[in-house]
Formats: sequence, structure tokens, C-alpha cells
Amino acid sequence: MVRQVDPYPSNVMSDILEAIGTNGGTIKDRDLYDIIRKRYEITYSDFLRFIMILEVRGFIIVSTAREDIRIISLLTQSR
Repeated sequence: MVRQVDPYPSNVMSDILEAIGTNGGTIKDRDLYDIIRKRYEITYSDFLRFIMILEVRGFIIVSTAREDIRIISLLTQSR
């Protein structure tokens, strides 16, 4: 079922984190976008905005493999 982008972005970000986790903790941005797009009607621009928020909050790290490929990894919390 495809839904409009949730008015509560925390739901979308939670689904992003879940998708990364079920993929072994690391995933390419386009693969993750395809997974999230199956759940929400979301633009790539909005998807990148959510990724940036998660990175700033310390949940994930985004590295560049090539100019057009980003690798997204979950950060492990040691507390």
C-alpha cells in the first residue's frame, strides 16, 4: 500500500531506519529509496531531506562511493 508522505516525518524516518537495519545495516541510497517508495509516495528530494535529518541526529552516516552513489550505514550507539 502506497501512502502519501506522512504528516509525521518520524514515521517515515523510522521506516528508513528499519529498512537499513533489515538490509544488514548498510544500503545504497537508490535501493533504500526504492524500498521507501513502495511504502510512501515520496519524492527523491524529500527522501534526501529525511536522510540528512537522520544523519544530523546521529542515527546514520552517509558516505559517497562515487559521484552519484551514496552508501548509508546505521551508526551503533555505545552508551
